[in-house]
Amino acid sequence: MISARARALIAAAVISAHAYADAPTPPDDAVMIKIRELYAKGDLPGVRRELLGAYETTQHPALLFAIGQVEFNLKNWQAAIEYYEKFIATDPPQEQVSLAQQGIGAARIEMQRERDRPPPPQPRRREWRRSDTITVAIGGGAVALGTAAFFYGRHLGNDHSGTLADYDARTDRARLFQWSGGALVAAGVITAGVTLVRWRLRPDDGSAEVSVTATGTAAQVRITW
Repeated sequence: MISARARALIAAAVISAHAYADAPTPPDDAVMIKIRELYAKGDLPGVRRELLGAYETTQHPALLFAIGQVEFNLKNWQAAIEYYEKFIATDPPQEQVSLAQQGIGAARIEMQRERDRPPPPQPRRREWRRSDTITVAIGGGAVALGTAAFFYGRHLGNDHSGTLADYDARTDRARLFQWSGGALVAAGVITAGVTLVRWRLRPDDGSAEVSVTATGTAAQVRITW
């Protein structure tokens, strides 16, 4: 929406188009009514379109200030400055010259502010690499193999056939398989999880390596960024 100050300035410029007895013929009342209706609705592009058409027809200098004010509110700073300067070149009253100069100063401040504004950060590129697929596949394989080893060890431990020595040997083997299976499952889950986290946090030019070492009683995961 147009600010109250902008409405007042545009209205003043439009009204002043009728105020100069020695100026070119002002736009007719129908055009002025349409312009007022458009800026009352907040339709700045429509206001600019009508003002440009009116100026092309009448060459009335007061319309230059109104166009400059519309360009300012549309954040077209350079265009606003140019129209303000054109308006000043028509030798209007000093009070209106001061208003136009204020508009020029404000537009230049906004232009400088835009130049000084830091550019928006570049979106992070979450590139999924072939190494990520391989690492996740290794992690998934480790989970599958560890699960199979765990349940095989459980099956061995539930086998009570044979002699007591046979049962003790199977129990030791079952315990080894279960510990190894648990270690593999943990290592696989960590590997896949670290790969996903690395993908989410990887810098644009960064790289990382994940290595997994699993033994019968422990698993070690090493991450190198």
